[in-house]
Amino acid sequence: EEIVPPFERAIATLQLLDTSDYLTQEKYKDYYTTLTNAVREYYEEKVYNRAMESTTSELIERLHLERESGHIDFSKETIKELEGILKRADMVKFARINPEQGKAQADRISVEEIIKQTREVLPQPTEEELLKDEAYQETLSRKRNRKLYLTAAAGVLGILILAGGVGVAVKGYDEVRDFVFGNYTRELAEQRWITSEYGYPSMVVSTPEVLTRQIITLPEEMQGKVDITMFAWESKPRAVTIALSQTTYPPKTEIDLQQVVDNSLKGMESKGATFTFVKNDKFTTPNGAEGLKSFGSGTFENEKGVKQNIEYTLLTFQAETTVQQLIMTWLEDDDYSDQIARRVLASVELQNGEN
Repeated sequence: EEIVPPFERAIATLQLLDTSDYLTQEKYKDYYTTLTNAVREYYEEKVYNRAMESTTSELIERLHLERESGHIDFSKETIKELEGILKRADMVKFARINPEQGKAQADRISVEEIIKQTREVLPQPTEEELLKDEAYQETLSRKRNRKLYLTAAAGVLGILILAGGVGVAVKGYDEVRDFVFGNYTRELAEQRWITSEYGYPSMVVSTPEVLTRQIITLPEEMQGKVDITMFAWESKPRAVTIALSQTTYPPKTEIDLQQVVDNSLKGMESKGATFTFVKNDKFTTPNGAEGLKSFGSGTFENEKGVKQNIEYTLLTFQAETTVQQLIMTWLEDDDYSDQIARRVLASVELQNGEN
């Protein structure tokens, strides 16, 4: 593989930067990363073999030492100008502060001049050094590959820490936490919802995902006496559950709504729920349908034995011998689960059989 000399490689990088779309697309971070890497890589090979991994202050301090020792005749102005460009690049890359108009192009020109001035003041290699250059380049290539992983890891960590600090200050801890680690209940609350009709007469409800029909197996003594239809959905992992049922009884059946509610709660308890607080109240839908609202809190134990604190609401409506119920549970102390629950309840409407 052909090895391009450091100076020619740096100039070629700058020329490619001129043809990029970074500035027109306002990709200032990519622009300044490429720009500063050009000069850092040149210094890595010709001035200081830790230029790529050094911070701005460390690199500038090293250049001053090279100048004071007389090893490389840098001018103070050159070092000061380079320091300004590197600090500006840090602000763009880590603090996302865009440069003033025209400053990026000016920095590009300055970097090329700094690289040219550096080449002029570098000590001339001896004949022995020239003979060893090829072997040195091969060794340097292997060394660069080893450093690549460490530099990338340190850079990513530094960016994450800085970005996290800025994000917390601007957006707040919860916003940054959700962005970094994800929050599935927030995603459910903010995604596009589905509004559908279920059963007949139908119940209209908006939910994060469509409710799917469930297979109901009735006890033998109830078969042929009642007709039950159920639709349900639960989030994965379990945080919100929604179930909608419609039970039609034989004509002239006297229905005790409170008994229906109690039976529904017992059914939930058989699946791992425990209720520590139960309250009943009247409920009216936006289109005027009246029903019974049962709500409270408790715990749910999943199949792995893990307990979760939950809240629940059960809406029960009766139209002659048909009982419709909406049963919903959600995680306690989870703002987005609570938002989902309130939005579902606010969307409930009942349609009469003529619609």
